[in-house]
Amino acid sequence: MSSGMTLTIPQQLYERVQRIAQRQQRNVDEIAREALEQVVSHWEVSSVNQKKEREKEAFRQLHAALLEKYAGEYVAIHGGKLVDHDVDRAALFARIEQKYPDQFVLLRPVRQNPEIVYRHRSLRWG
Repeated sequence: MSSGMTLTIPQQLYERVQRIAQRQQRNVDEIAREALEQVVSHWEVSSVNQKKEREKEAFRQLHAALLEKYAGEYVAIHGGKLVDHDVDRAALFARIEQKYPDQFVLLRPVRQNPEIVYRHRSLRWG
């Protein structure tokens, strides 16, 4: 489905898009749509990454209290606050998906170390 819209852009930008379209033997509308889609996608990813970082920081700030009360459980952090917890990660995930559809919610196990440590072991062949 398409929606009509008039967009006013500076002449210099239009000419740049026009040159690209000519080089690629495509029309200006196609190039502009593709560029706009890429930028919007980038902004969406960037926004989610910022939310992730804020929720991770909130988890670190809350960690001592969470460890005291919910050690061994999984917690859900949204908007910088604990919104749910459960020993069963799948059950917690299902509730979070229902309560916060299309929103980022950090799910983390509450362990002694607030950071998740990944270990990678490999064999060395001589």
